[in-house]
Amino acid sequence: MEKERYIKEKKIAHRGVHEKYLENTIPAFLEAVKRGYAIELDIQFTKDKKIVVFHDESLKRIFGVNKYISFLDYEEINKCYSCIPLLSEVLELVKGKVTLLIEIKWDKRMKSFIRNLINLLKNYQGEVYLMSFYLCPFYYLKRYRSHFKFGYLLNRYLPNYSFLKLILKFNLFRFDFLVVDLFLLKDPIICRFYQKNYLLGYTIYSYQEYFKYQEYADNFIWDSYHY
Repeated sequence: MEKERYIKEKKIAHRGVHEKYLENTIPAFLEAVKRGYAIELDIQFTKDKKIVVFHDESLKRIFGVNKYISFLDYEEINKCYSCIPLLSEVLELVKGKVTLLIEIKWDKRMKSFIRNLINLLKNYQGEVYLMSFYLCPFYYLKRYRSHFKFGYLLNRYLPNYSFLKLILKFNLFRFDFLVVDLFLLKDPIICRFYQKNYLLGYTIYSYQEYFKYQEYADNFIWDSYHY
């Protein structure tokens, strides 16, 4: 797929625009839509196999409660933490107005997770890209013959990055795009991938940072928008 057919928005809002609002919530997504930004968001699988939009495995960082999303039914989540939306609610909100970039978090029930995700997205009339730090979602997306484009996430802390560099050198898994930690953008293997494939950098916290890295990727995921 040619690069120009990928994400075209000027900015991709990391977990929505959450400078004033809580990350990965409806107000943060509404602000992104208002500004015309693409939206990056994270999805988790609840105990009763509902797909919710939330970054962490646990509620501890955001709510101070050491409970895991995968151990909770959606009814309990909605009752106590109603600001955590279902992915279906976000899809209904966005309605194709901006692009969605969805990060698939780890779950041991990945087969069911991906199957439910594909079923949820199949009638969505909008541009969607999927990504993950894990290969397992990629495997099931291909197995289910999904048409969604998949991007592999990389950061500098991955213990197996040396092995991954070999994979990336020849794009053995035929990833549609990469989403790469800013500190890896100048790596020769990443630069080679960028010559022929779509590449996103993350995460931008200022325009000065953007100007520093803008020549090394096609687009960026933004967490803040200040000079």
